[in-house]
Amino acid sequence: MEEYRQLYYNSMCNQSKFGYFDSWQFLATSSHSFSFFLIPLNFYGSYCIIFKTPSKMRRVKWVMLNLHIWTGLFEIMMTTLITPYFFFPSICGFSVGVLAFLGVDIKVQIFLGQICCGGLFSSLLMLFENRHNYLVTSKWKIPNNKCRIIYFFFVYLYGFGFMFPAYLNEPNQVEAKLIILKTMIPCPTTEFFDSQVYVLILNTKYAVYPIILYIFITAIQTFFFVFHSFFHLFHTSSQMSIRTKELQKKYLIGACLQVAIPIGVLLIPMIPCIIAIFLNYYNQAMFNISVLCISLHGMSATIVLIYINEPYRIFTIRLFRKQKIDNLTSIHLNSRFHSKSNVAKSTRGVL
Repeated sequence: MEEYRQLYYNSMCNQSKFGYFDSWQFLATSSHSFSFFLIPLNFYGSYCIIFKTPSKMRRVKWVMLNLHIWTGLFEIMMTTLITPYFFFPSICGFSVGVLAFLGVDIKVQIFLGQICCGGLFSSLLMLFENRHNYLVTSKWKIPNNKCRIIYFFFVYLYGFGFMFPAYLNEPNQVEAKLIILKTMIPCPTTEFFDSQVYVLILNTKYAVYPIILYIFITAIQTFFFVFHSFFHLFHTSSQMSIRTKELQKKYLIGACLQVAIPIGVLLIPMIPCIIAIFLNYYNQAMFNISVLCISLHGMSATIVLIYINEPYRIFTIRLFRKQKIDNLTSIHLNSRFHSKSNVAKSTRGVL
C-alpha cells in the first residue's frame, strides 16, 4: 500500500481536486448535526403514536409504532452511530460515527446496519399485512396468529441475514485494497490509505445481487398485500358498512403515502451508488451527499406520519398554537409590567 502511494498516487493523482464535500469531515459534521434535530423528531413521532392514537386505530397502532421504531433505529445508525464513508464502486469504507470512536469492530457495525435495514423493510411488510388481514375476508390471507408469527419469524430472519453470502467471502485486506486501487479507484481520497478502511468483498455481485433479491422479494409480498386489499375494498362486497369501508380506504391510502414518500427518500439516493458500481464510476462528493440524503429518510417518515394521520396533525397544530399563545401572553404581561414600572418611576420623579 505504501509503495503504491509513494510510486503512483503522490505523483500521478491530483489530490487538489478533492474538496471539503469529498472529505469524511463533511460527512461526519453534517450527519451528526442532523441528529440533533432528527432524533427528537423521531421521539415526538413515537409519543404521538403511543398517546395520541384514537381507539378506532387500535388495530394498526402497534404495527405503526414497530415501523417507526425501526425507522428511528436506521436513522440513528446512519447519522450518529455508524455514519459510513463509502468508496464506491468498491464495497469498502470506514465508519465516522460514535461506534467507531468507541472502538467497536467494523464487522459488528456492518451487521448492526444490516439488522436495522432488514428490520425496517420487514416492519413495512408487517404494516400492510396487518391492514390486509383486517380487510380481506377470503381465504387469501394469513389465517391465524400462529401462522403469522411463523411467517414474520422468517421475514425478519431473512431481513437480518440477506447479506450472509458477502460475509463468507472476506478478502485479505491489504491485497484487496491494492486490487481496488489498480482496477477500480486509482485515485481515491487520501482517507483510503487509512488502516481503518475495511473491504467487505471484492466481487461486488456477492453484495449487490443479494440486496436486489431481498428488495424484490419484499416488494412482491408488499404489492400483494396492498393490491389485494384495494381490490377487496373497491371490487368485492363485504359486511362493512359504507362509512366503515370509506374509512378503511382512507386509512389504506394514508398508509401507502406514509410508506411511499419515505421509501422514495431512502431508495432514490441509492440509485447513483448502484449505477456507480455497475459503471465503475467514482465520485466521493456524490457518495457522501447520497449517504446524507438516505439519513433523512427518518425525518421524512415522521413528517409524513404526522401530516397523514389526522389525530397527530391536530395535536401538533394545537401544540404550536398553544406555544404561540403562551409566547404572546408572556410578551403582553412583560409589556404591562414594564409599563407599570415606567409609570411608577415617573410618579416618584414628580414627587
